[in-house]
Amino acid sequence: MNNQLKNWNIWYILLAVALVVQIAFYYFFTKFWA
Repeated sequence: MNNQLKNWNIWYILLAVALVVQIAFYYFFTKFWA
């Protein structure tokens, strides 16, 4: 059960990081091209 919880946490962290990177990339892209 602990291992499954750890995997869930890793997935959530990966998803959050991917979302932040996508937003940051879009923000910087629009800022540099504006």
